[in-house]
Amino acid sequence: MARLTSESSIYNFVAHPGKLASADTPRQAGPEHRTGTATADKVAGLSQSIRNQANFMSITIYHNPRCSKSRKTLEILESRNISPNIVEYLSTPPDADTLLRLARLLGLRLSDLLRRGEAAFKDAADRVPVEDDQALAAWLHENPVVLERPIVVDEDKDRAVVGRPPENVLTLLHDD
Repeated sequence: MARLTSESSIYNFVAHPGKLASADTPRQAGPEHRTGTATADKVAGLSQSIRNQANFMSITIYHNPRCSKSRKTLEILESRNISPNIVEYLSTPPDADTLLRLARLLGLRLSDLLRRGEAAFKDAADRVPVEDDQALAAWLHENPVVLERPIVVDEDKDRAVVGRPPENVLTLLHDD
């Protein structure tokens, strides 16, 4: 087992468990070296405290992998060692209550989250209930392609942003 020599080594082990062994983390061979080594139990116990120390965030991204802005927003999160909960909303559309919550967290009317240039919106035209948030939420659940993307939510702070431009997600990463 590898000896965890510092807090950063412990963090790296939790964040990147397959990459712990290196020149600065020597391998230990026998049972005489068990003191101070990382076992699965120790790592599991340390995981939560390390996440807390590393300002762990509970982030959800409503993601469309075919959208370049959505991919770039996800890339920004991952480049900062944030592993968001990814909701591919086209295959798992948010329910009406979730859509209403997203609009509230964004400080927008639900109708402001419509991609009015999408064919599904144009085809439905006058049948889209834009003045009734409850009815619109139900319609968006059935037509998720019309939902603005990506939407990123900090679940801990009850805040959200639309990742257009993708750098908007950086506002969630700062303490206010």
